[in-house]
Amino acid sequence: MKHSLAFRFAVMALPLLAAACTQPSVATAPQTPPSQQPGATQDRAFLVFFQGWSADLDSEARQGLEEAADLAKRYPNVQIQVVGFADPAGSPQANVDVSRQRARAVTDALIARGVARNRIVTIARGATNFEQSGLESRRVEVSVWRPGMPTR
Repeated sequence: MKHSLAFRFAVMALPLLAAACTQPSVATAPQTPPSQQPGATQDRAFLVFFQGWSADLDSEARQGLEEAADLAKRYPNVQIQVVGFADPAGSPQANVDVSRQRARAVTDALIARGVARNRIVTIARGATNFEQSGLESRRVEVSVWRPGMPTR
C-alpha cells in the first residue's frame, strides 16, 4: 500500500528509547534536557513523521501538535523535549541539518500555539546507530515531562 501522506502523527504511551535521550548532539536551548533531569518523568510522547528530506509540517501533523501544546498550556510545570532524527541515507552533516530543521519546525509550531520557548528543549540527533532507513527514522519525537522532586 502506498502512503500518500507526507507526514503521520502518532501518540505513543511507551517511553522513548533511553539511547535516544541520553547524549544530545546539538541542543538549541541552554537548559538541561528534561530526559537528563533527576527525577523527571515522561508523561506523553508524540511522533511526527516526515517523507524524504522535507521538514515541512502538513495539516495532520499541525493538528496533532495541538494536543502537545494543550498539555503544556494546561500544566505550566511541564517541559517539552523535541528531538529530530534522520535516516542514514545522507552524510552525517546533512542528517544533522535535516533533523535540526525538522525539530525547529516542530518547536516553532508549538511556540505558535502558545508554548513558551523557555519550556522547550530542541535537539538534533541526525541519524543514530540504531536507525534504519524509512519513515520511522525520519521523525521528530516530542515528549512531555513532569519535573522531578527537588533534592536537598
